[in-house]
Amino acid sequence: MKPKAFAAALFVFIGGVAFPVSAQQYSDDELIRIGNEAWQQRRCVRAGQYLFAYLLRNPPAVRNDPAYRNRLEGAISWCEENSAVYAESKGDKIGKPPHKQPQLNLAPPAAPSASAVQKRCDIYGTLAAAQSAASSANRCGYGGNRWNPSYEFHYRYCLNARAAEIFSETQTRQNLLSQCAP
Repeated sequence: MKPKAFAAALFVFIGGVAFPVSAQQYSDDELIRIGNEAWQQRRCVRAGQYLFAYLLRNPPAVRNDPAYRNRLEGAISWCEENSAVYAESKGDKIGKPPHKQPQLNLAPPAAPSASAVQKRCDIYGTLAAAQSAASSANRCGYGGNRWNPSYEFHYRYCLNARAAEIFSETQTRQNLLSQCAP
């Protein structure tokens, strides 16, 4: 675990003793909303607890966007390093911390619209089927799901896959095709 991530985990664990946060009683949206509100109010102990509980849930916004995860971890670490009130205290003192608090957008990134995903998957399905056809035409001998000739198969796969997986699959097929090309 990175030192900052460990420090953030320790901060929230100790803070969890003073302010028990039962993450099960809150939805992901509630955890991030409460954490974000506490951040805006400069209530670092509370913000750290709820933001860390949200991170532990590892929702898609955190899994799919490392920059967003880093912003959340950064907010928790900033509070630990700069707040005049520490996790073992009984409560937050509302007031100006010793250093200027960075302005961070802690709201989750917007999910792509259904039409954007459908367009991406249409392109992916078409390209995957074309790459499969090229593999067959060049008699490359590749098999398995990656080389399935069905547009529908690849389109359906894409609807539930992360954008990074789609890119990786396309690149892998392209690299294998370039090794097989006559």
